[in-house]
Amino acid sequence: MPCSAEVKAYVSQQKSLTVDDGVVYRKFERPAGGVPFYHLLVPISMRAELLELMHAGAACHLGVRKTIYQRRAYWFSWRSDSDRFCRRCGPCNPYAKGRVSEQGLLQDMRVGAPMDRVELDLTGPHVSVNGLTYICTAMCSFTKFVVAWPIRDKKATTVARGSWSG
Repeated sequence: MPCSAEVKAYVSQQKSLTVDDGVVYRKFERPAGGVPFYHLLVPISMRAELLELMHAGAACHLGVRKTIYQRRAYWFSWRSDSDRFCRRCGPCNPYAKGRVSEQGLLQDMRVGAPMDRVELDLTGPHVSVNGLTYICTAMCSFTKFVVAWPIRDKKATTVARGSWSG
């Protein structure tokens, strides 16, 4: 009599399946050794609810890899069902970035004289006693001369003024 792939998988693992108080568990031991642990063998009717709890329960919408990693239960198509469930998750889909695009080549930044190009950078907020919580840094690309000064805020007018009075 023909059987499904799921039934065949459970039959091949029958030595590791145990029943405790009417619940079926699969005993799992890591190949490297260690303490064995038990996975709950989940019936079909409870798989969607369990996947929802594992993926979006207390940890707030884990990705596919983390959902699979925190495995506390088992069934034949656990990995593919988890993958499919996570990829269909409504709240997660708007944030899926897809394949990361390749970065472009470095651009030539030739400058011919001092102050042809000035680079600005802001850091902070830093701890301050007098309210000057940010640091504005300017560097000449030609000479590499750097000037830094404290400023109160990151407003464009404060940076353009180049003063700490804010």
